[in-house]
Amino acid sequence: MIRCVGGLYNENAVWDYPHYFVDEARDMLRAASMPVPRWLTVSVMERSEPDYRRALGKRIDKAFNEAVLPAVFYMLFSDKTFLAHFQLRVAEQVRELKRSEHRAILDRDGVLKRRDAPAWLVRGIFYRDRGLCQNCFKNISGLDDPIAVRHLDHIVPLALSGSNDPTNFKLLCGRCNVVKGGRRSDGAATFTPYW
Repeated sequence: MIRCVGGLYNENAVWDYPHYFVDEARDMLRAASMPVPRWLTVSVMERSEPDYRRALGKRIDKAFNEAVLPAVFYMLFSDKTFLAHFQLRVAEQVRELKRSEHRAILDRDGVLKRRDAPAWLVRGIFYRDRGLCQNCFKNISGLDDPIAVRHLDHIVPLALSGSNDPTNFKLLCGRCNVVKGGRRSDGAATFTPYW
């Protein structure tokens, strides 16, 4: 999603307004630790030669994928309120899917099959949520209680057309997971504003 929106913006800027995009393109290339070509100037880009636009487009795509995309994903992945809203939009799309057309991924109409979470996802959710239950904020890292039970919970449950996407998980303790059951739970905004 981030790549799609960013890609459309970058493509529009490179092909329709390249001379206005020079400073932004330079900043993006520097952020990705990529060299800024000598020809990337307003005067060259005002001529709008297709070869320069193509060259700039390729470099900007690479820079976006290496520098901007990970930073934006990191910020959005930390905001569980945003993730809950995003997953509700995903669920709207999943709800429309028919098992007869998507047998490989659907358990029944509008409900995806459950998938085991890979180890990298379990670790990522654990670190993002700092080893705390995202409902009661109990420490379930195992440091205080070595037998603490941890669950990866779907923010929007599969039964409600939720997805198995990494953005649809949060960490819960065993008690909160049982109490929640198959209901939806919005993500707690656990990040602290800077001001």
